[in-house]
Amino acid sequence: MNFNIFQRKKSSEYSALQLMMEPSWSRRDYASFAEEGYIKNVIAFRAINMIASAASSVPFTLCQLTDQGKSQLNE
Repeated sequence: MNFNIFQRKKSSEYSALQLMMEPSWSRRDYASFAEEGYIKNVIAFRAINMIASAASSVPFTLCQLTDQGKSQLNE
């Protein structure tokens, strides 16, 4: 493998100049955000799974506010 960290790479001067003249906004493509952040990134994948697991273990109680106060709704 021929790898040189000090090798100068050719870059596109036009695109750098174009970016300096006017702002360039990325599109809001949430499918690609999900693929890049969740599927391809193992740290984000693990963090999202840990949060989802913790949230799913919280016991939820559904209550209704009545004239007598709160009452728990049964299934």
